[in-house]
Amino acid sequence: MTARPTTPPSPSTPAGQSLAAMPCYTSSCGRVTLYLGDCRDVAISGDVLISDPPYGTGKYEHDDDASVVQILRGWQRKAVFGYPETLCEWAATLGRPDEWVTWWPTNKQIRRIGKLTSETEAVAIWGDTFEVPMRPRSQDKWAQKITATRGLSAADAKMGDVWRDASPGMCCNSHLRQHPNEKPESLMAKLVKLCSVEGETVCDTYMGSGTTGVVAVRYGRNFVGIEKDPTHYATALKRITDELAQGDLFLGCNA
Repeated sequence: MTARPTTPPSPSTPAGQSLAAMPCYTSSCGRVTLYLGDCRDVAISGDVLISDPPYGTGKYEHDDDASVVQILRGWQRKAVFGYPETLCEWAATLGRPDEWVTWWPTNKQIRRIGKLTSETEAVAIWGDTFEVPMRPRSQDKWAQKITATRGLSAADAKMGDVWRDASPGMCCNSHLRQHPNEKPESLMAKLVKLCSVEGETVCDTYMGSGTTGVVAVRYGRNFVGIEKDPTHYATALKRITDELAQGDLFLGCNA
């Protein structure tokens, strides 16, 4: 595949551009489309939404629960990150989730709630799910122990609802962190494979640094992403086009 990226936008790109003036990247075989803009202004479609919207703190200009819920309402199949109390509030409007995953980033504490420090985030999943990823048994002694107590072979160990994936770019590796709320590729790989099948289109209305898109391309999905911050958009564009350039065993596209 020969990619046709637009020039990555400068961090000084003026705010408030019309949608027609906003950069858009489309790969030559049509597997990836990326928009620089506000997801409230860009209508996209696909098979499943997998996204990490801004939530819970009120520190971002677009940290607006009403807008987030309005966007989520339009998707039958979706997987959404959030603090449990936030997702429960959204579920009052969106309906009861079909699956609930707790993400425990074992190398960080996320924030303080009252006197207790939160160590987990949650993922609420609505709609059909597919492949249940196997646990990395060779590295997961807890999974082996639980499986053995049930009288099962280690080969029968399935992924549970607590995912222990270290957060990227912490401590001495902070210079490698590409987004303030960056999710690990290992976490997103499990979520993409759980919520979609090869050839489907995964969408992310809050794309950030593009981790969902990188993983979607890697595992044979199409991807549509939106990001309003020019710096993060440029990061996502580079990461995803680099992944496309690696070639693809699923759909036969090569950069």
